[in-house]
Amino acid sequence: MTLLALLRDRARSDAPGLHLGPVTWSWAEYWTQVQRAAAGLRAAGIGRGDHVVVLAIDCATAVRTILGAWALGAVVTPVGVPLRADDVTACARHVAECAALVDAVAIIAPRAAAQLVAMDRRVLVAEDLDAVPAGICEPVGDDLALIQLTSGTTGRARGVMVSHDRLYTHLAAMARALPLRTGAVGLSWLPLFHDMGLIGGLLFPLYCGFELHLLSPLQFRANPFGWLEQLARHRVTITPAPPSVWGLCRTLAPRAVERRLDLSQLDCALVGAEPISAAVLSELAAALAPCGFTPDAFFPVYGLAEATLAATFPALRAPRVHDAVGVAALGSGRAEPARAGEPAATFVGCGRPLPGTRIRIVDERGGELPERRIGRIELASPHAMLGYYREDPPPEWLATGDLGYLAAGELFVTGRTKELIIRAGQNLVPGHIEEVASRVAGVRPGGVAAFGVWSPQLATEHAWLVAETRCPPAEHATLARAIRDALAASGVEIDEVRLVAPNTLPKTTSGKLVRTRVAELVA
Repeated sequence: MTLLALLRDRARSDAPGLHLGPVTWSWAEYWTQVQRAAAGLRAAGIGRGDHVVVLAIDCATAVRTILGAWALGAVVTPVGVPLRADDVTACARHVAECAALVDAVAIIAPRAAAQLVAMDRRVLVAEDLDAVPAGICEPVGDDLALIQLTSGTTGRARGVMVSHDRLYTHLAAMARALPLRTGAVGLSWLPLFHDMGLIGGLLFPLYCGFELHLLSPLQFRANPFGWLEQLARHRVTITPAPPSVWGLCRTLAPRAVERRLDLSQLDCALVGAEPISAAVLSELAAALAPCGFTPDAFFPVYGLAEATLAATFPALRAPRVHDAVGVAALGSGRAEPARAGEPAATFVGCGRPLPGTRIRIVDERGGELPERRIGRIELASPHAMLGYYREDPPPEWLATGDLGYLAAGELFVTGRTKELIIRAGQNLVPGHIEEVASRVAGVRPGGVAAFGVWSPQLATEHAWLVAETRCPPAEHATLARAIRDALAASGVEIDEVRLVAPNTLPKTTSGKLVRTRVAELVA
């Protein structure tokens, strides 16, 4: 069974399947759109096994061309453009690099973005790929479906290979771990070139058969409050978003209460793709309580492209687990519950492994660690990636690049392996430092980066922090002192604080902070 076969079977129904703003595709129309795109791609010479890059910035054309390419047995790599897309040359270079990385025979782009596409490769305009379908050859399970590019937050991007059968099995495992009510309704604005947006936002509703309202990231960015309005208007039961966006919702909550938005239907406010702040979740739940939102609606997850998408899920509508760990013990790699009055870092439980997935925590030599010892997170799963494109097959246990610990079987993620700051023999967690600094008045939420800078003289790392602020330069010294004081109260000593203007810190196309590039920017 593949997703394309499943969609073909759903085409017997005229029930709504996908809402694209004012346009609604029934399941029957959904399948027709995919067939017509597939016929157009075939007429353009695309066939089984061909690699294509899809510039996935327009929802309707991206959905048609991604699934249409799959209907021919072609291999898809969805890509976006840099967040600050005013540099046409940089955008073209980015798309060209992605196409070269996966050996694409063509780039498919919406007409409005043609000028952003590298012209040294064949370019197909998505809107022109429309023809009467005839005898489409659907893929078999072991055909390669997707080469998903990693975000490159700690290094170069790599191509994660996922086959049709592994994708289908992974979605089945997600559905078993996340049983949704009859009549579920989804809404997603996450980019379709990101694994959480493509697989979690688009394909999971397709697999489960519930209707989805799909918005573009540009629509969300132009009007974030419109997302909350649509959650209420469409009685949405499941929606995904990164922690930074749920943090933004704290500022939108008073307006939601004033407008009397009803969010009581929301069963699964999925939180993932970035480190998760317990404080943000608690504060937002309290702020939205008058709208009928309850704290157990939050659904913190852990995943990565190499796992196909998800690695752990909590139980739906179960009380969320927040673990307050002593900062002193944290420095030596132990996640011991904080004593009364002791500075603490609080981590959010991300649930337990999906069916078929195993998680373990290991030290630097690969030895498995007991519960409440912080180490490297590794996973093994029969529905994880086949491997990285043009690289050797992966081992049984996949190194995720993340640090964390297990407690009572629950996974807690503390940060990235490459981003851990080791200062005078103590481990400092960037996420904890950034969360504390973000709560200081004058610091721009989502615009904080902590990282280590090596000191040859002291033979250790210095802890640096860069924060975005709208405060005038005359107030920077006062704000820097306030940040230092807040960190000291939380048990962390920082060596350097730098303040910069908003939108200075570099991010990936999906909005993730690139700490390594921040270090290069200011060090």
